[in-house]
Amino acid sequence: MKPHLHRVTKHAPRGSGTIAALVRHIRFQQAVNRSAFFFLPFLFSRYASASQPGRKDIFSASHYLTEPALYTLGEYTWYAIGITAACLIEAGFIAWLLLVQSRRRNAERETKHIAQDRHRQLQEVVSNVPGIVWETRIDQETKALQTTFMSPQVEVMLGYSPDEWLSGDRFGMQIMVEEDRELARRTTDEVLQTGVNGVIQFRWRTRDGRIVWAESHLNPIFDERGNTVGLRGVTLDISDRKLAEEELKSSEATYRAVFNAASDAILVFEREQGSILDANQRMTEMYGYTVDEVRQLNMGDLSLNELPYTLENAAKWMKQAAAGKPQLFEWQAKHKSGRLFWVEINLKLASLGGKEVLLAVVRDI
Repeated sequence: MKPHLHRVTKHAPRGSGTIAALVRHIRFQQAVNRSAFFFLPFLFSRYASASQPGRKDIFSASHYLTEPALYTLGEYTWYAIGITAACLIEAGFIAWLLLVQSRRRNAERETKHIAQDRHRQLQEVVSNVPGIVWETRIDQETKALQTTFMSPQVEVMLGYSPDEWLSGDRFGMQIMVEEDRELARRTTDEVLQTGVNGVIQFRWRTRDGRIVWAESHLNPIFDERGNTVGLRGVTLDISDRKLAEEELKSSEATYRAVFNAASDAILVFEREQGSILDANQRMTEMYGYTVDEVRQLNMGDLSLNELPYTLENAAKWMKQAAAGKPQLFEWQAKHKSGRLFWVEINLKLASLGGKEVLLAVVRDI
């Protein structure tokens, strides 16, 4: 029995060494597999040596590393890979942050550029408006209107700069003709209270002392709750229009004076329809109607209205005159009371106030 036991004891360490070698071989193979990329240069180098005989290869068998060294080298290779990966991830994150910051700055610059372009376009539009564009807001403490914007056109129109206007308290009221201030206040308060647009005409004194007629269009400004918080609008210079209106009134007064001073009755007819537009004082005396009553009548109402003195025949005479052929004829007229009398009518085409009309001069015969 002892020899047998001796042999078992003798070969047991050998078996144990085999198992240990197998474990080391497995670990070595795992290390080699994990760090295979590290050994690619060695393989290429050996391949090059084999293809070129006589070349000295520093990676010959005598230079191979031991198994523990290879295992340690494999472990540190993975550490290096981990550190490299962490550095790459950190570098990528930093690059991403820089890219995001760059894009944000570009977006901010682009937004600022767009805002500047829109502001410039708005300024150009406001500058080209043939009037003063303005805005006022209700002060929360004093409840008075404060001017918050005034376009440069104010200097062209009145001689005052926008800064002067903004720095003054109710500057517009200060330079307004005193007789117009009450109407301006009343209209402004009405727009603020009702929230309905308004228009007002008034006179301003310019820096050099001239009087300018102005027309302001008032539009209320509402907050998110629908409350009126100010006014916005445009003020136009209507001095030329007012001058034309005054000249027209003067011309009409002159026309009316001459019209009524004529010794014959005069009737003004619309060219196409033949309706009566106007009549002078002598016509009202001759026919017994007022001017307003005459405007509601036609030629048949002022005639016998029996053949041949009917509305239809009168229309024929008027048609000839409208064609540019003056007509002179006798006619039997009728007074408002029904009395008949003979008249001579001179009918011709005329221009009155830039409009072509038929003018009938009626003489009692």
